[in-house]
Amino acid sequence: VLRLAVFCHDIGKGSGGDHCEIGSDLADKIASRLLFSEKDRSDIRFLVANHLLLSHTAQRHDLTAPEVVTEFAERIDNKPRLDLLYLLTHVDTKAISEDFLNEWKNHLLVHLYLSTQQVLEGKTLPDEFPSVFVICSGQRILPTKIRSPYAPIDSVHDLNLPIRQYIPPICSCHVSNLPEKKTNASLS
Repeated sequence: VLRLAVFCHDIGKGSGGDHCEIGSDLADKIASRLLFSEKDRSDIRFLVANHLLLSHTAQRHDLTAPEVVTEFAERIDNKPRLDLLYLLTHVDTKAISEDFLNEWKNHLLVHLYLSTQQVLEGKTLPDEFPSVFVICSGQRILPTKIRSPYAPIDSVHDLNLPIRQYIPPICSCHVSNLPEKKTNASLS
């Protein structure tokens, strides 16, 4: 599922409309021809149609607001889909450029991922999250050393997602941007 979603997530670009929706329709046709099950086709359609959702939500909304996370979790619906969307977002973002997924953006993605996971598991979100911004001179908002109610997460590997099982060699332009985890042979 993730292999086809990674391959097709931008297939709708240049088609004169919303590339996410156009790409979702095209990916569904490809998945149908490849004899994917209806459930897998549903996940592929969802991933391609929503491949910008995690990044946009993390960077444009207040992640300390429980309603933001709850609404996001309702759209995602289940943990396997959250895992797939996180992995797609990570490889797509890293493919833009080496520096595009900086520490601050990575923290926001991980924070939303972990908060959403808690909601999907029926757990309660913390009432308050520590502030992650300071206002500096000139009214610029800059990220500070990021603090979170969650343990520090340095990379996608710290989430213990089986990344390599999802990614085929055909997606090497995206996969080459994944960092290697030297301490966990099960991910290679």
